[in-house]
Amino acid sequence: VRDFEVQLRRLDGTLIWVSDTARAVKDDRGQVLYYEGRLEDITERKRYEDEIRRQKEYYEALFLSSPVAVVTTDFEATVVSWNPMAEKLFGYTEEEVLGQKLDSLLTKASTLQEESPGYIRQMLTTKRMHATTRHNRKDGSLVDVEVLAVPVIVAGKQARFIMIYHDISELQDARRAAEAANKAKSTFLANMSHELRTPLNAIIGFTRLVKRRSENILPKKQIDNLDKVLISADHLLGLINTVLELAKIEAGRIVVRPVRFELDPLIGVCFQMVRPLIKNKDLLLLKEVDREIPTLFTDRDKLQQILINLLSNAIKFTEAGIITVTAQLQENAIAIDVKDTGIGIPQESLDQIFEVFHQVDGSTTRQYSGTGMGLSISRQLARLLGGDVTVESTVGVGSTGTIYLPVHYGGVPTKVADGIQDQN
Repeated sequence: VRDFEVQLRRLDGTLIWVSDTARAVKDDRGQVLYYEGRLEDITERKRYEDEIRRQKEYYEALFLSSPVAVVTTDFEATVVSWNPMAEKLFGYTEEEVLGQKLDSLLTKASTLQEESPGYIRQMLTTKRMHATTRHNRKDGSLVDVEVLAVPVIVAGKQARFIMIYHDISELQDARRAAEAANKAKSTFLANMSHELRTPLNAIIGFTRLVKRRSENILPKKQIDNLDKVLISADHLLGLINTVLELAKIEAGRIVVRPVRFELDPLIGVCFQMVRPLIKNKDLLLLKEVDREIPTLFTDRDKLQQILINLLSNAIKFTEAGIITVTAQLQENAIAIDVKDTGIGIPQESLDQIFEVFHQVDGSTTRQYSGTGMGLSISRQLARLLGGDVTVESTVGVGSTGTIYLPVHYGGVPTKVADGIQDQN
């Protein structure tokens, strides 16, 4: 008998596990003379084995009852294990997939086959992969999944990969529906803006014609009334143009037309355009432009629009003081600060000021007019050019709006706000 394991009871009544190795000792005629053996106490070893077995059963239960699809593969992306939720999600049984290449099972569509090597390469090089993609089911249909792949480490060495799949079909369907609705809304706004601008331009044109031809005929009061019509019509046209601009951005119909130009003269042009806004205000406009800033290569009109939006906001919320535009070179990017000494913005409102139609004072009795679209449009235009717009503010002290842009369109700003991806 070799290594025969059995439980024995000690004198004090406790049970222990022992391993019994015994043999018979015989004489020359083959008769058994006696038996000799060795008993080894293996109680601790059996306790460890039981613990290991319980842990194994526990983790197997976790794997089998997991609410998400869990797949393990070797370094060649060959399936090693496949839990019931993976079977439910993709339609394959474990027997069908064991030993099969994972990408050949789940990426049958030609577009998916192009993505798959990239995911496998990322998994093998970075030892981790997180992606949102689409996979094929057994019946050929597509399912939206979020997949996380991490290495399995055993005894300090990487043994295989574990892949965790979440079915996000409903979430992606909702996202696509929202995007379609948003695109439809943007198209509607763009069409409506065009429809509104046509009669409004006619109103403005004919009002100016009437004013010009009857200036010496109509009483002064009537001429003043015509001026009020023109002011209101121009204001309405500006609002419509803003909505149209936003609709174009959201519909992806904005085209970037980069040209070479100097920044200093552009800031001067912006000052001239906003000077009518500081009428009846005790405001001073200043500029400080770093002489080392080279000739820019970006969309001049869009940068001008961003600057005018920031300057208009600064003027609107500053009754008296100084508005300073400072431009500095930061390696391959420029930073343009528009700093005012106005009322400032509460800290809790800074996160919402870039939302479309958001206004710090949203009450019907608010003091300052506006649609709440200027900053949103400015940020979207800046990001379209590869940069960003940020705002810092202190209530009662003032605000600083900063434009970050690459010197050369298509480059990457040195300093951009969190969340902006490199444009290389």
